[in-house]
Amino acid sequence: MTLVIPIEPQTLTPSESRQSVPNWYAAYTCARHEKKVAHQLEERGVEYFLPVYHSVRRWKDRRKELEFVLFPSYVFVRLALVDRLRVLQLPGVVRFVAFHGQPAAQNPRNDNDAREEPDDVMPPHPSSER
Repeated sequence: MTLVIPIEPQTLTPSESRQSVPNWYAAYTCARHEKKVAHQLEERGVEYFLPVYHSVRRWKDRRKELEFVLFPSYVFVRLALVDRLRVLQLPGVVRFVAFHGQPAAQNPRNDNDAREEPDDVMPPHPSSER
C-alpha cells in the first residue's frame, strides 16, 4: 500500500519573490579592481555590465588611446538576491550598494537601454581631460 500525500502549491511572499527574481545591482569594488571583477564574473557566468570610455592621452614621445571605467569602483551585476554570495565571495568585491541594509536594485527602463548609447547624449566621459 502506498501513501499519497497531496502537495499544496507554494505561494511566495513578496520578499521571497523579490529575492528570486533577477535584478540589476551595483557592486562596490576595491579601487581599480573593476576589470578584474568583471573578468571573474564572466568566468562564473554572472551577467554584468561595466561601462567604459576611451580617451587619448599624450606623453612627450607618444599618444595612446586608453580605456577607462565610467563609474570607478562599481560593477553592475544582474542576479537574483538569493545568489548574491556568488558575487560577494569574489576577491575585489566589497559589498552591494544598499538602502536600509538591503541591496538596492537598479531600475533601468529596460535591459537594453542601460547598455546602448543614445545618439542625442554627449560622449560618456568626464569633462576635464588631463
